[in-house]
Amino acid sequence: MTVSEKDLLLAILSMDAYNRGYGAGIGDGVNVDAKGNDIDGLGQIGSTVGSARVINDDVSEAAQAAGFYAVAYDTPYGTVISYRGTDSTPLSDTNTDRIHGWGIGVGNFMREQARLASEFPDAVQDDTKPGSVIFTGHSLGGGIAA
Repeated sequence: MTVSEKDLLLAILSMDAYNRGYGAGIGDGVNVDAKGNDIDGLGQIGSTVGSARVINDDVSEAAQAAGFYAVAYDTPYGTVISYRGTDSTPLSDTNTDRIHGWGIGVGNFMREQARLASEFPDAVQDDTKPGSVIFTGHSLGGGIAA
C-alpha cells in the first residue's frame, strides 16, 4: 500500500493536536508557567510542523472544561483542522470526554464537544473566503472530524 504525502501529513497533524495547546503531551520548553508546565506544547500560532503552519487553535475556558481541543493549519493542501481525541493522562480527561464527547459516536450531537467542533471552522475561515477545509483527528477527534 502506498501512502501519499497528503495522507501522511494528515496523520501527523492528527497526532500533533495532542502536543499543542493546553494539556500538551510534549513541550518545547519555550512558554513555561511558574509551576514549570509548558503552557503551549510545541508552539503557538505561527509555529510549524513540516510544511504545515498553525493558524488558529481553541484554548478557551469552555473548550478546556469540555476536554476539547482543535488546531488549524495552513498546508500545501489547504486549511486542515485537527481535533484532539481522548487523552487518558490525566484520568480526569477520560471522564470529561465520556461526559462531553463520547455520546457523539452514537449520534448524540447535543454534547458540548460537538458544539465546539461545529463552531471552530467559522473561527478559522470566514464565509467570504472560498475554499474547503480538510478535517482530521485521532480517536474521539477522528469521530468528530468525520
